[in-house]
Amino acid sequence: MSSEIKISVIIPIYNVEKYLAECLDSVIAQDFDHYEILCVDDGSTDSSGKILDEYANRCPQVHAFHTVNRGLGAARNFGLKRSRGEYVLFVDSDDYLQKNILRYLYEQASAFDLDILHFDGDIIYEDAELEQRFGKLKARYALSRSREYGEITDGQKLYCNMKQNGDHREVSWLQLLRRDFLEENNLLFPEGILNEDIIFDFACLGLAKRVSHRRKNVYVYRIRNNSIITSPISEKTLYSKLRCYLEYALLAAKLSLRDETSKHAMSMLRGLGRGIKSAYKESHLNIDDCTQYFTPASRALFKYIINNPLQSILAQLFLR
Repeated sequence: MSSEIKISVIIPIYNVEKYLAECLDSVIAQDFDHYEILCVDDGSTDSSGKILDEYANRCPQVHAFHTVNRGLGAARNFGLKRSRGEYVLFVDSDDYLQKNILRYLYEQASAFDLDILHFDGDIIYEDAELEQRFGKLKARYALSRSREYGEITDGQKLYCNMKQNGDHREVSWLQLLRRDFLEENNLLFPEGILNEDIIFDFACLGLAKRVSHRRKNVYVYRIRNNSIITSPISEKTLYSKLRCYLEYALLAAKLSLRDETSKHAMSMLRGLGRGIKSAYKESHLNIDDCTQYFTPASRALFKYIINNPLQSILAQLFLR
């Protein structure tokens, strides 16, 4: 049976009763038979778990798992470790896929023996009021690249080309990934933080040997209330930004990066440093009062980075 599964669609679920049916329907309706849908209910407290079980009972390709709440990264890892497909596709449960797209993705990835196939997406707003409040996000997080990067190359070259043109998007759901590639390199998401895609994406591109991009809008990303990007900045937000900064620097030191890749990684680190300072200013929090996620040492490092976002000694040491 597993040899017939070409794509494992992994959907982490947490309190999305309003959107879950649309997400699942968009995957189930695909004109492609050789796939499985691994849905991980990450301790939802609304009716998401019940909705999921109803789908699993009537749709044989839907596999329902219920876990305690551990966050998005842990839920994705849970599904990934149980996947059987040749390729893996991550879909967030408040988003959905365009019609009849899985066959296209699989044919493109398998025909060229790709480790990763990148593609594009669209952004929608939940309502007009939200679009008015967060109108700039659609331009800031534009999911359609300026051109197609259709050549077959390695991950570092694609990373550099997209960075050069402002087309790189650090999200896992705009990629179809070969499962063997992920397993061979032990590639998993960081757990316990937000923005885990930034680290996962960098690790994948730093190691992939065969990647390509199709300028085709496959994914629909929903900007909604109570999501990560529309919610107030919390202590966990600040802690996650610090963790992303540190883990990005560690990856840059660990991976065998070419000179051009290192330059773009250094630029990314500067941006992450500025992002930490900007988020802290916007949050109106006092870092000395942040004790749920921060330790004394991490608070001290956080203070250093917000005072030296462009000249961080840490980043210089890792990438010199």
